[in-house]
Amino acid sequence: MDIMFMKKRNISLIATGFVFLVLAAILTVTTYGDIQREKKYLYETMKNEGITLAFSLQTSVRIKLTRLDEGNEFVQELIEKASKAPDIAYVALVDDKDIILAHSDRQVIGKPLPSELGKSKHIPKNRINTRIVPSSVAKERIFEVIEPLIFVPPPTYLPDTTSIPSLESDTLGSRYSVVVPPPDVYWWVIGFRLEKAVFATKTALYKAIATGMLLLIVGSMALYMIFTLQRYYLTKETLANTSQSIGKILTTMSSGVVFIDNSGQIIAFNSAAERITGYTEEEIRGRHYKDLFTEEELGESPLRCALNDGRSCHDTDRYRVVKDGRKVPLKVSAFPIHDEAGKIIGAGEIFQDLQVIRELEERVRRADRLASLGRFAAGVAHEIRNPLASIRGFAQYLRGKFSANESGVEYTDIIIEEVERLDKVVSALLNFAKPNPLHIEMHNINSIIEGSLAIIEEEALVNQVSVIKNLDIGLPLTAVDREQIKQVFLNIFLNAIQEMEKGGTLETTSRPDVDSSVIVEIKDTGRGISPENIQNIFSPFFTTKDSGFGLGLSIANSIIESHGGEIKVRSEIEKGTTFTVQIPTDHRKMGG
Repeated sequence: MDIMFMKKRNISLIATGFVFLVLAAILTVTTYGDIQREKKYLYETMKNEGITLAFSLQTSVRIKLTRLDEGNEFVQELIEKASKAPDIAYVALVDDKDIILAHSDRQVIGKPLPSELGKSKHIPKNRINTRIVPSSVAKERIFEVIEPLIFVPPPTYLPDTTSIPSLESDTLGSRYSVVVPPPDVYWWVIGFRLEKAVFATKTALYKAIATGMLLLIVGSMALYMIFTLQRYYLTKETLANTSQSIGKILTTMSSGVVFIDNSGQIIAFNSAAERITGYTEEEIRGRHYKDLFTEEELGESPLRCALNDGRSCHDTDRYRVVKDGRKVPLKVSAFPIHDEAGKIIGAGEIFQDLQVIRELEERVRRADRLASLGRFAAGVAHEIRNPLASIRGFAQYLRGKFSANESGVEYTDIIIEEVERLDKVVSALLNFAKPNPLHIEMHNINSIIEGSLAIIEEEALVNQVSVIKNLDIGLPLTAVDREQIKQVFLNIFLNAIQEMEKGGTLETTSRPDVDSSVIVEIKDTGRGISPENIQNIFSPFFTTKDSGFGLGLSIANSIIESHGGEIKVRSEIEKGTTFTVQIPTDHRKMGG
């Protein structure tokens, strides 16, 4: 989009927003002022009405009574008549102790004033007060006008006995002292309903809302005109940004994504799809999607169903042959793509590589099998070892009965030799069934590799195997059982040498890994392992050799798993095999 246009658009948006804010502020201030003025007028009106009513009541009471306690029923009748006005909620007369002497509601007479007025302590006797309090009867607020009612009792004349009358004075009884008692103070409490004030407030609010709606309509029309002029440029920019965003999303997704048009041509192929299938986008874009499938896969392809039948297919497990010929387990979802009229214009497929999940599941199953087999092997080994000791003992005894030239000596030697071989099998079974406890110390894996290679050096020379070492000198110290890790490397090294019957190369590489682990790769150039056998190489007693027990790799895998690591194998027939050993550097990550 043009930079100048962007600046103008931003300026117009800012100006429009500023105008709206100013108008909203003016409307808010005006509305608030109107409401306050209306409230003030209504409160002043109710105050004047309350004063007038209180004055009327006082006049009636003063004409009729000289003391208030002489005619409470008369006052009660006055109050009941006065409270019948529509705006008056109640009228009450209370004394200095807040006790209700008369009230428009007779049921509260004699009780303390609910509003806890506290008149005598807080209100001067000559002042009229107003306040807004909650009503004790209805769920509304009340405007109270409070005015004092003061009764001054007549003075009392008492004879003055303190002075002595003279001859010229009047008689003794003509001298008096005047006693003026304190005035009696009462309070009129007149409560007005605030319905008028509430109505006035709502009216002002409705006016403000109506004005605001008018302003909103006018402003919306102005904004619509502005945005209409900019729509073309904004649409163009949005499409460009959307295309870029979709591209970024497809690039960063961990699942493979393929899009095809209605003719079946591949129009999108993200980087995860490249990684999983082995094809690059350049070599696959524009080709027909059928080129990605074998005939067997094509018949049940979710992508084909989505394009031809318009059916979505979610989370189905499939095996798919990738570029290098491997069968990779995938979780596949496919869906048709429609245009605005509902016509199918293409299809998409999302697939996730399940290889790691399958490997983890296989490790769990293998661990269960090994645990069961280990328990069985331990029982069998203990049952065999005792008879073997007896057989060896009797064979040695018989050998001593024969002279050196007798044929019996040869037979007894064969018996002893076979018993010793069986004893080695039993020992291997016991080691497999109950591995030795780990003695963890910090070691440099390179030194363990060096020590293991020194042990098999003679075996390598005899079999014409060249040994290559690519050991990273910056390898971190690792928490391991040195002797058990040495046994792992020895088993793999010896297995590799035995696979290279005509000589070859044994290459060992070590390097640190990004997740606080050490990686050791052991690669040979032997005859390789077939796909059907590679799944079983860690199973006990599995071997393709004429000699051996088939326990070496099983024990090696068990040791690495007890250290919290894993062993992976890659192999190609007649090209060789690579064992990748991963060991965590931190002993707290160990699984055993």
